[in-house]
Amino acid sequence: MDHPRGPLGSASGTRTTAVPVLCVMLFIFGGFALLSNASDALSHVTPEDAEAQVDKSMEMAMKFVQNDENAGELMAEVREASLRVLEKNATIGFLKLIATMGAMVGAAYLWRMRRMGFHIYLASAIVWAFAPMFVVGANMVTWIYAIMYGIVVFIFALILAIERKHMIA
Repeated sequence: MDHPRGPLGSASGTRTTAVPVLCVMLFIFGGFALLSNASDALSHVTPEDAEAQVDKSMEMAMKFVQNDENAGELMAEVREASLRVLEKNATIGFLKLIATMGAMVGAAYLWRMRRMGFHIYLASAIVWAFAPMFVVGANMVTWIYAIMYGIVVFIFALILAIERKHMIA
């Protein structure tokens, strides 16, 4: 059966169950991420607002670690790193916005069972995960962002890599 020509190519591979499910999840999460990242890219956080937000978070966190003698030193490091991330929030949001758009393009190719979609998604996901690190450098906060998102990307990439045998070039 000949598929109609479109912007994503004229043929598609054998559709499996896992790839469409992951694509739908990517489209849903990507839509939310586009809105969030666009909001971050267009917002401007004043230093006073950033400090107030971080101080409130630190207050809540201190309740959980109040009995630890090293907590004060650790919280000071976290506070400083969080302030650096918030100061560069618009730049990080813009990078994540571009990466999310790339991931959505990759998901569209994956929907058509095209291998190129896997590579586009993976490259975009890596940029998204490490965007804070690219902008403010490596610290505890940016590593936490990268690891949390990296776990999700690893699971998606593993499943998609297994399904690549059903995809066409």
